[in-house]
Amino acid sequence: LVAYDGVSEEFAQAVDRMKLGEGFNGRVAQSGEPMVVEDASRDPRLTRAAVKKMKLQAQLIVPLKSKGRVVGTLCVAMRRPREFLTEEVELLSAIGNQIGISMENARLYEKERLITEQLRISEGNYRGLFEGANDAIWVHDLEGNIIAANKAAEKLTGYTVEELRQMNVGQFLDKAGLNIARNVRQGLLYALPLEQPYEQRLIRKGGTKAVFMLTSSLVTSDGKPVGFQHIARDVTEEKRMQENLRFYVQLITRGQEEERKRIARELHDDTTQVLYALLRQADNIVRNSTHLPEEDI
Repeated sequence: LVAYDGVSEEFAQAVDRMKLGEGFNGRVAQSGEPMVVEDASRDPRLTRAAVKKMKLQAQLIVPLKSKGRVVGTLCVAMRRPREFLTEEVELLSAIGNQIGISMENARLYEKERLITEQLRISEGNYRGLFEGANDAIWVHDLEGNIIAANKAAEKLTGYTVEELRQMNVGQFLDKAGLNIARNVRQGLLYALPLEQPYEQRLIRKGGTKAVFMLTSSLVTSDGKPVGFQHIARDVTEEKRMQENLRFYVQLITRGQEEERKRIARELHDDTTQVLYALLRQADNIVRNSTHLPEEDI
């Protein structure tokens, strides 16, 4: 259990460790698919008595995903019956994906920090880490000429290691990418504050574009800067998902605004006129019904 709200400490301790496939969250972690539970206290899949004790009923559990891999689960629950709409399931799933990506970014940043520390400890270990890293790594001199690259850089750029060693980084960066690279270069050379990892784009071999998160560091020799090292992870798919989510939210907002306008038109054109007519009729009945008892009027 990483984070929780609205439940007791006793409940949190009771569900702190769940096996894959155990209970609701364990099943979602195993299947990678959202789960809606109508009444958790009566569901036979319930494995922890603490859930029943908290009197939780309606639950919605979605997986946290990054690059198609489940890295956790996100659960919302209520102490009363609740029917979750399809749009709500989709929205919570999208939020879960964003959390999953953020978790992976945090792990990536920590991994990059550890790699940097290990590089300082042993030059021999550096070569093994460099070649075997899952993330793309390349080193270039102060003019941008690539000195070294690992196998993962081949997958990211589409160029072989041999081709990369004959290239300048400016060859696979567009105008916006070059501006970002210049700003990072100045920040590293003059020890200015930089937000890392940062987003960068490159043009792959063949012309397709990729989006990646990049962490850059200054390479020095005898205290003098001689080049830059970059560690990159492809997030093209994650960016596509973010754009889809933004588009989805825009559609929802547009639909809500159109519905508000429609209701406003109906209230103005129909309901107001009908209400006015009824009030006039009621007034006429009162004024023209003097023969009725005062209490009835």
